[in-house]
Amino acid sequence: MKKKIKEFLTVIVGVIILYVSIICSTYMLRGYTVLCGFYALEKKSVDVVFVGTSVTFSAFMPMEAWKEYGIVAYDYCTNVQFENSLRYSLVDIQRTQKPKVIMLDIAPFLYEHYARGIVDKDRELCIKYNLDSRKYSLDRFLLVNEINKDINGSFSDYWYYFFDITRYHSNKITAKRINNSEKDLLRGYRWLSHNGGAVVSLDNIFNDDGHIVKLNEREQYYFEKLIETAKKNRFSSDFLLRSYLFL
Repeated sequence: MKKKIKEFLTVIVGVIILYVSIICSTYMLRGYTVLCGFYALEKKSVDVVFVGTSVTFSAFMPMEAWKEYGIVAYDYCTNVQFENSLRYSLVDIQRTQKPKVIMLDIAPFLYEHYARGIVDKDRELCIKYNLDSRKYSLDRFLLVNEINKDINGSFSDYWYYFFDITRYHSNKITAKRINNSEKDLLRGYRWLSHNGGAVVSLDNIFNDDGHIVKLNEREQYYFEKLIETAKKNRFSSDFLLRSYLFL
């Protein structure tokens, strides 16, 4: 009996070691690491967090907020976030930070449908922006499953998003990212490299002629979920809208 228990415990320990090894290896091999700087922050060290997309991380400069107003801020943003990703971002922030204010970029509700409708190759890139660089957690797995349901994909279409080491295994190892964290002096701020941060109108993506356009049923559902998550975590949240998109 003792031998069987010992063998069982050995298997469990082996599985845990294997699991941790895969996760740490993934972090060191990832190609999209935009959120690593956030995970390197000290706990409860930020007053304001901007959550959203390239619309925000190319426009708001946390360094200037500190220099001019003494506000400690961070851009928790990726190139693209789907509407359903925003609430998972709030939960992720809650784990280590207790910001006084969270600014929510609502660009996903304006052009996210556009991102989902483009060709498969680029759509996969948009999904990558939502999932890669996040730390492994139950919420990340739930988000993988939710995104898959949204695009009506099969398990064979998205299984590798659960462990993105399957896509990055040939990358160069960056040992300092073993915990998916790396100090970012720009605190999430960055100009987009492609097109030099050129500004283009969103006229061809959504109706901006001044009249109110209602959210569709799906968008309304995720918006309500977002508000529910903010209330549950007692966040003081404001919404940020920019009329231009940086490409």
